[in-house]
Amino acid sequence: NMKKGIILISAAVLLVSACSKKILPAADTNIVEHGNDAQYNYLFSEAIRQKYLGSVDNAVKLFQECTKRNPSAAAPYYEMAQIAAFQGDKESAKINALKAFRNEKDNYWINMFCGGLYAGTGNLDSAVVFMENASRLRPDDYDSRAALGQIYLQQGDIVKAEKVLKQLRGNSEYDENDIYNIVN
Repeated sequence: NMKKGIILISAAVLLVSACSKKILPAADTNIVEHGNDAQYNYLFSEAIRQKYLGSVDNAVKLFQECTKRNPSAAAPYYEMAQIAAFQGDKESAKINALKAFRNEKDNYWINMFCGGLYAGTGNLDSAVVFMENASRLRPDDYDSRAALGQIYLQQGDIVKAEKVLKQLRGNSEYDENDIYNIVN
């Protein structure tokens, strides 16, 4: 009985602390001993936790601190770009997305995000570059190619759009109805 009680109390404490929106203080003595990588990893993990708990302002502050500790990391910029885009701040989203891209040009997800962001803001030439990169990084990926075909259509480049969409149809991933929905 006592053993069950201790286990229940431990589980309750763990559950309450994991769901708390309170930013945990950095345990400087332990983190500093392990160097900047440990500090960065702690801050990034805490930022992700804050983001998923809905404390996006706290998350952004922590992601910004991550960029100070490791300016060449793409992930914090990517996360801040996603938050800004979700909040409707397209300019901030573009700035952070470009920083993420500059730090990790061969990241499929960053290219897809940038392509969608630029297409959504009417910068179709830039969107094409990012979607072409994403398609090059994952040649068999249908989502990036469908998005690329749609952007070509928005640009009015019917020849390129038709080529991409026929490739999708030729791979049997999409039928004519799917392509019709992409076009319209």
